[in-house]
Amino acid sequence: MRYNLVLLSISTLLLMLHSPFATSQLLHGQQKPTEVVQSTFLLGRTGADTLVGSGILVGEIVVVEMYPSGTLVHCGNWCLTDAVLSVSLDTRGFSETYRIARDTFTIDVHGLIQIQNVVSEAWTTVGDTVKFKLHSDGTGNLIPQQEIQRDVSEYSPHVCGNSDDTYQDVRFYVAHVELNDAPSSITDSLNLIARMTEEARYHPSADTTTGCNTNIYTAAAGTYTNPVTLNWSRSETCVDSYPMYEVEVLRLLNEDEELRLDHDQVSTTVDWTTAQRFIIYGEASSIKFTLAEGTGYYVWRVRPIG
Repeated sequence: MRYNLVLLSISTLLLMLHSPFATSQLLHGQQKPTEVVQSTFLLGRTGADTLVGSGILVGEIVVVEMYPSGTLVHCGNWCLTDAVLSVSLDTRGFSETYRIARDTFTIDVHGLIQIQNVVSEAWTTVGDTVKFKLHSDGTGNLIPQQEIQRDVSEYSPHVCGNSDDTYQDVRFYVAHVELNDAPSSITDSLNLIARMTEEARYHPSADTTTGCNTNIYTAAAGTYTNPVTLNWSRSETCVDSYPMYEVEVLRLLNEDEELRLDHDQVSTTVDWTTAQRFIIYGEASSIKFTLAEGTGYYVWRVRPIG
């Protein structure tokens, strides 16, 4: 693809900015592997609830909330990719006196994973009964911890593709406890923990939010000297921050013999697959570096990866 670029002036290093989303469509040749990456997966949230020691009784519960309503409006397409509930029972509690491997005990705790209807407030059991069994024979053979995981993504109103907002809370309901005369040093140190881990995806180039169908970054062309600092700014309509950025810088070589000595025009093929690429981790609005290819014409672009 060939472009004639008319430049107003030339000095040591001249860089021209093209809008990142416009150029990604107009100036593409062959796609680079990184250009396929439009979003990155981030930990959205982790919530937990705990019962300890004598509080682990039949009828008691540990409750965690799925990602709450009223999340921030994003300039792009935001959603959860996974919502996973883990429930664990262990003996890593508050007792400081027991020697766990030398005690003999068998502890059984059974329970139900349930989700709550936000309208009727009724709880519905999901899956089979969960059965924990902690055990020690006093000779070093022991099971001091057990954990199960259940994917509850289909019930989360914020998981990508879900439109059902019927359910909000998830709980583990203790249905059976059998301590079998285990020493108090063991029973006092029991922990029953429920954790909800949700991972989020954020696609920054989607224009699903009003006002976000404009270019996110804008800047003017300018003349630069080494070391070069490239700056960009976010549109006032976009309030989000991004975890990564990709900056590409491309040296333009004049391919038209008639323009070989022309200091104001360049005719060349813009091939972003040969550009120098920088990956920036964390929120940023500039990058500083040294161009090693010398005096000439350059183009650059920046895009967020969310």
